[in-house]
Order: sequence, then structure tokens, then C-alpha cells
Amino acid sequence: MASAPWVPIRTCIGCRRRLPKPQLIVIKLNEGRFEVYPPGTKLPGRSLYLCPRADCLDKLRRRKKVVFKAQPPGRSIIPLSSEAGRELLAKLARLIERLGPPDENRLAGPGQARRGEM
Repeated sequence: MASAPWVPIRTCIGCRRRLPKPQLIVIKLNEGRFEVYPPGTKLPGRSLYLCPRADCLDKLRRRKKVVFKAQPPGRSIIPLSSEAGRELLAKLARLIERLGPPDENRLAGPGQARRGEM
């Protein structure tokens, strides 16, 4: 019997759940501005990830800042009240609205029970 293919796991910066990378929105920091990409986008370098759910976006808003660990070693702490932070939240809200509600069974990560499997 063949084993399932390996899928990288990433942590949502909103809810902190660990989910397969292809299911998460990709956030890149480029010259002080955030770029937002739909789930499944493959990009080089460091990224942040967010579940495509409105409640994860709300949890991110309550955090008040985003910490982006960059290479070479260093950190960028971006307050969500800054222009870049407000722009990020607006881009994420538009993308989540465009994607529509996710299939919750698809968003169950490794080791998490899917609805109806208990």
C-alpha cells in the first residue's frame, strides 16, 4: 500500500491551528508592504499563513500586530494600526470574501477530527 504524499504543515497566524500549507492564504512582506496570495500559491522565501476564514481574520485583528521573521535574521513588527497593517487587513478581507466560506472538513489539520468522524 502506497503512503500518502508528504504535505508541509504551517501555522495560521489567526487561530494558531496547524494545517496543510496548500489550504492557507499566503502573506509575503515585500519592501515594507504586504502581498496576499490565495491558498495553494507557491512562492520562494519566508511567508506568513492565515486560514481562509473570517473568524481567523478577526482573531488576527485582535492581536494588534504582525511579527514577520525575515532572512537574513531579523524581525519586522508591523502594527495593524499602521498604514501597512490596515492595507494587509483590507487585502485579506477582500480575498476571504472572494474565496467564500471554506469547507470545514477540508480545513481539519493532521490529528484533528473531521466533522462526522467522532
